[in-house]
Amino acid sequence: MINLIKRTALFAAALLSALTAAACGKSKSSEYLTVTFIDVGKGDCILAECGGCTLMIDTGYEETAESVLEHLSENGIERLDALIITHYDKDHVGGAADIVGAFLLQYDIDHPGIAFGRITGTRTLYDLY
Repeated sequence: MINLIKRTALFAAALLSALTAAACGKSKSSEYLTVTFIDVGKGDCILAECGGCTLMIDTGYEETAESVLEHLSENGIERLDALIITHYDKDHVGGAADIVGAFLLQYDIDHPGIAFGRITGTRTLYDLY
């Protein structure tokens, strides 16, 4: 489990760096990478911020979506640049509908071949290449 968390955090850092360079350009916001593990019980919800860009990895349970939205609001997060869904267990994707409904997303990154339903107006990682 710890290796999965480490791999996920490293992937998030690399992806956030790429997204920052590609989509956000220069920003007055902190250029340091900040990773926050939002408490959603036994589920996963990770927020990475750098250079004014935000990336969320998984959304926790449907029942914890409101607490995730509260955390984002309390911390001044008004936009998510990307949402990555690692897989479609309810403890990873359950809050996605509520979170996506509250934010305009630039990128919707998920596993290819799994029918989650694309978010209108977003670009997938596949589209970038």
